[in-house]
Formats: sequence, structure tokens, C-alpha cells
Amino acid sequence: MVRLSVYLLGTMQVNLDRTPLTGFESDKERMFLAYLIEESQQPHHREKLACLLWPERTEAAARNNLRRVLCNLRRLLGDRTPTGPPFLLVTEKTVCLNPACDVWVDSLAFASLINPLGQQPTTRLEEAIRLYRGDFLEGFNIADSSACEQWMLLCRERYKRLMIETLNLLVQAYTRQGEYEQALALARRQLDLEPWCEEAYQQVIRLLALTGRRSEALAQYVKCRLVLKEELDAEPSLETNILYELIRDQR
Repeated sequence: MVRLSVYLLGTMQVNLDRTPLTGFESDKERMFLAYLIEESQQPHHREKLACLLWPERTEAAARNNLRRVLCNLRRLLGDRTPTGPPFLLVTEKTVCLNPACDVWVDSLAFASLINPLGQQPTTRLEEAIRLYRGDFLEGFNIADSSACEQWMLLCRERYKRLMIETLNLLVQAYTRQGEYEQALALARRQLDLEPWCEEAYQQVIRLLALTGRRSEALAQYVKCRLVLKEELDAEPSLETNILYELIRDQR
């Protein structure tokens, strides 16, 4: 069976049996495929899809655009001359991804590795962060559809939050194991994703102190104060201040 591999975390990539899929006519077409794949739990009505992607067009024009996009996508995916089940199930009223097909999606695989209810092996968390290449649909900008933009931003924020939480869990695990350099690298990565995350600053400060870099730890506290003031108009918490004082006083 032919496998469709779709990468939505970072720059969008689509492979059909490891061969990059080219021939998309527009970002709207790629967004349409990403939406069907990310929201594959149920069929989607054609009217809803047309309105989502072309809200400024008349209903007739939007539906015509949808037909053209569907036709090109089915051609690209090989659904017009299938050697197996088609990737898209298209009826007069609905469109959806075929659950019988072999489809792998990095965003869904990433989320499936993270158990929100409790602890899990670090190997699963490490595998998850390897899948996170960047923001969801990085570089996409569908300026003429606020609904598309809102959906994309919500997905982007959800996956970024999951990534930050996963990094946080790994930092804690590596710290407990005494693997301070690995923990420090991941704590810094949290700050790359969310520069005003005070908990990540606490981790960086503590890990720098644990690895004997006291002056760097103190400098990181100063940076934390500046960022919190600039971004949130806030001061460091009591916990952060106590941590700073312990390191300053070599306690």
C-alpha cells in the first residue's frame, strides 16, 4: 500500500512513498490538504470547506474553487487511477481523508507520544521532541481567510504548548539523573520557544549553578528580570529571587 507522509510541524512537506509531492497550485490547496489531514476525525461538508478557504467569494465561486482544488489534489495523490484505496473520500456533499489508507502525520504522531495524564518513559518524550521541527505550518499566511488563520494559530499554539511541556518534563528527568548538560540544552530550547517563561529561566539558572558556572547563572537572572519587565511588565517571583540569592551568596 502506498504511504502518504505529511509533515506539518515546521515547513509543510508531503511525500508519497518517500517521493516529495510537487504540483500544488497554491498555498490554499496545501492548506486544504493540511486541514483534511489534521481534522480527519469526521467528514467535512463542501459548503463549510468552501467558506473556510474562500470567505470573500460568492457561494458559487467558492464551490467552483473547491472543485478545482479537489480535482488537482486527487490527481497528485493518484486517486484518479488508484492502485489501492483512494486517499480522499469525496461525495456530492462531503470530503474526508480515507481511514483505510496508510497516512502518517508528524503532528498527530507527536501528540500521540505525549501522555497528559502522568509520567512516561523519557524515550517517548525524546522521540516526540525530535518530531517538532518548528511551528505548525510555519511560513503559511492565508491573509484573505480569517477562519483559516484562526484555525492555524490555534493548532500552532496547541503544539507549541505541548512541546514546551515535553521539554519541561525532560529537563526534570535529566536533572534527576544528573545529566545537567542535556537538561540545560533543553531548558534553553524552552526559552527559544517562549522567551518569557520564568520556570525555564529558573531551570537554566539552577543548572548553570550545578555545573559550576555561577557568574553565568547570575547573569541569566539579570536577563530574566529584563525580559519579564519588557514582555509582561512583571518582576521575578519569590522563588526565582530566592534561587538568585542562594547562588549569589554561594549557598
